Amino acid sequence: MIRDVALWDGRADGVVSGKSVLVEGAMITDVFDGDIVGEADHTVIDGGGATLMPGLIDMHTHLTLTRGIAEVRDKWDATANGAMAGEAMREKYLKRGWTSIRDTGGATTGMARAVADGALTGPRIWSAGACITGTSGHGDWVHAAAGLCCAGGLMQANDMTYVCDGRDEVLKATRTNLRKGASFLKMFANGGVASDFDPLESYGFTLDELKAGVEVAGDYGTYVAVHAFSDETVNRSLDAGVKCIEHGFLMREETVARMAEVGAIFSWQAYASIVSFADPASLPGFSADHIRKGLRINENAAKVPAWMKKYGVKTVAGSDLYFYNTLDSLMQDILCKEPFFSPVEILRMHTSTAGEVLAMSGPKNPYREGPVGVIEPGAYADVVLFDGNPLEDLSVLADPDNLRFVMKDGVVYRDTRP
Repeated sequence: MIRDVALWDGRADGVVSGKSVLVEGAMITDVFDGDIVGEADHTVIDGGGATLMPGLIDMHTHLTLTRGIAEVRDKWDATANGAMAGEAMREKYLKRGWTSIRDTGGATTGMARAVADGALTGPRIWSAGACITGTSGHGDWVHAAAGLCCAGGLMQANDMTYVCDGRDEVLKATRTNLRKGASFLKMFANGGVASDFDPLESYGFTLDELKAGVEVAGDYGTYVAVHAFSDETVNRSLDAGVKCIEHGFLMREETVARMAEVGAIFSWQAYASIVSFADPASLPGFSADHIRKGLRINENAAKVPAWMKKYGVKTVAGSDLYFYNTLDSLMQDILCKEPFFSPVEILRMHTSTAGEVLAMSGPKNPYREGPVGVIEPGAYADVVLFDGNPLEDLSVLADPDNLRFVMKDGVVYRDTRP
């Protein structure tokens, strides 16, 4: 029993003091006022009036890229890369209050399964499996001078990405990802910033190729998320039936209105676009072309979230801060959204709304016994306890000393209560 907390359930407009939460096994079984009768029969966690809320959810990260694309490709084998990813998900995510993550491209289907089975310690993982990209796309990571043959779908960089061209190769790559345990699919529909062969203006896939991925996802009861910056690429993705747009920072207002009309979801990377790309020259390994592309993203980055709020587009938030030395900025990714949304709106993006999107994986959802991102009977027991009230002052999250308690699946991973 977690007693005497100011409870925020992930949905409400504010906290309610004097609440207690009963956890049995991995699940929350009751939420009530005061203390339960028969308290001596329970292990009691005294919240001391602090704020209990659902564990945080990062909806866009790349666990197996914690040392960057170049090192993954050129320096580390899959074993070393996996070990570094394991350290990051324990120390940088779980112990800091992030109890679930959506991995949007990488060799993480095995890690996701290992966490679910209890063989590894980490947050829950919904994995997209390997990135799905076309030749010269954002996920094509082979050296420029290397010989390249893409017949049948070429897997690159420690099983991190599939390079595939044409409908048949997309069908093969997406089905292979789902066979390996992917919960959803991630396709690179547009050029990117930190890659070498793809201008921001470039299309990553034809309409028919995108439709092939969407068709496969639908056949498995799940969905496609796309990497897309440009307005034209977002519209092509919507034409194909894509349900989730990652980035989208070069969209026009009318395209955001279209997203609202068709029920598409916006996955927002605030810190990367607003803070990091304000000074891309300071980012390690960025070439002159990378810097130019980053500045262009930054110019429009503040317009899109305001339009999302105006038209009521369902919005979740993912940091894209996957480098090991940037993971410490995860809480700053939350704070830098304040010019656009209220604290409770921002926290819903990282809790209840995120949980709704994770559940869109349907039969490919690895966690179907209950919801995540909420505190209610029948939900998974993923909760965090903060000194202070982040719904009144979001900066409470920025000081790691304010995080007193982390529980995932009914297991305590951090407890620094006085």
